[in-house]
Amino acid sequence: MDFDFIAPYYRSLEHLAFGNRLQRHRDHFLCAAQKAHSALVLGDGDGRFLERLITLNSSVVVDSIEASHKMAVLARRRIDHRLANSDSLRVRILEGDARRIDFPMKSYDLIATHFFLDCFNESELVQLTDRLAHHAAPRALWIISEFRKPTVFFEAIHAKVWLKIMYTFFRLVAKLEVEDLPDHRGILTANRFTLIDQHLSFLSFVGSELWQFGPLPE
Repeated sequence: MDFDFIAPYYRSLEHLAFGNRLQRHRDHFLCAAQKAHSALVLGDGDGRFLERLITLNSSVVVDSIEASHKMAVLARRRIDHRLANSDSLRVRILEGDARRIDFPMKSYDLIATHFFLDCFNESELVQLTDRLAHHAAPRALWIISEFRKPTVFFEAIHAKVWLKIMYTFFRLVAKLEVEDLPDHRGILTANRFTLIDQHLSFLSFVGSELWQFGPLPE
């Protein structure tokens, strides 16, 4: 996959299709990041979540991994306006494949992925989640925004139509090879992540989720 071609237009296309809904989902559990010390952000694109994260939490150290060079350039421009020179070292935007790149820190207490897991098939996501579990601090939080496949009849039809349109579009403009959503919930659960809370909208097609690594405290 290659999002360089679409990078300059991505935000406008997103707004055309969904208005501000996807950004609201990115931000829904942002308050959970207030006490984070080390964060790993994967596939944030033009850096809108990253910008909000460093604005909310003035001390968090962030590694942001982005496969698209042009998306990474947009993200750097965005956060450069937010950070003073003395703070610039606490945010690293690294270009590379999240499945293979060496994460700079041994462990993170916050992970964030927004409309990113849908770019992988089941086996690829198993590989990625296993890597993240090995870099998750005890009780680390994982904030996820993602598309869903609801089971209620009308909602399921609505989601099926949207997924067909989106996957066809991104296959043409970004060479995305995946054709369906992976079961990220089952994969996260198998890697000792526990779902804490969720928020759904758009006929349950779009969801925000908050996960924690390891069992919940009794």
